[in-house]
Amino acid sequence: MGGPGSGHRGERYNTLYVDDSEMLRVGDLQRGGFLRPGEIQMGAMRLASGGSVFLDVDASDGDRGWLNVDGQRVRISTSPGVLGGQRWWMHCPVRDTRLACLYRHPQLGRFTGRDASRLRYRSAYLDDLDVRVLQAQKALRRLAGPDYSGGPHPQRRGHPTALQATTGDVPAQSAKSEGIPRPGLWQTQIEP
Repeated sequence: MGGPGSGHRGERYNTLYVDDSEMLRVGDLQRGGFLRPGEIQMGAMRLASGGSVFLDVDASDGDRGWLNVDGQRVRISTSPGVLGGQRWWMHCPVRDTRLACLYRHPQLGRFTGRDASRLRYRSAYLDDLDVRVLQAQKALRRLAGPDYSGGPHPQRRGHPTALQATTGDVPAQSAKSEGIPRPGLWQTQIEP
């Protein structure tokens, strides 16, 4: 009963993913200074996903207004914040639901909500092996820092790589200069 990919018949190969679309977030609009109550703002903004958009924001009504993004009109509104103040929302042009994030459909080029565009998360279609591979890649990126491009772990001079530190295969010059003991994977060495 069940198994990898069960319940997703036929969708796996013709599904559009969130990763493939540009994302417009309310937080980015606020940090860019576009959402100010009682004001009209205009300008270009770079999206976190790499693209850029031209914005015309009319929040002159105070708690609601309109956002024109690349010629597409999107309604915006506020709700009371939990700790006071107000929280801004964008409304999906198709379903008119409040959202903090809109996605540009990769084929249609319009910003809508994730459900209205039928965008899916790639992780929903992964089996156990794929999940483990992605977790290992994420761990390598975290260990290697921002310079990691998917290849082997970049080795800093005099420091073992993550794999060498885990297995105990520390290079001889590194072990001598750093005074690092070289235990095997299942054994430990005690120096006198």
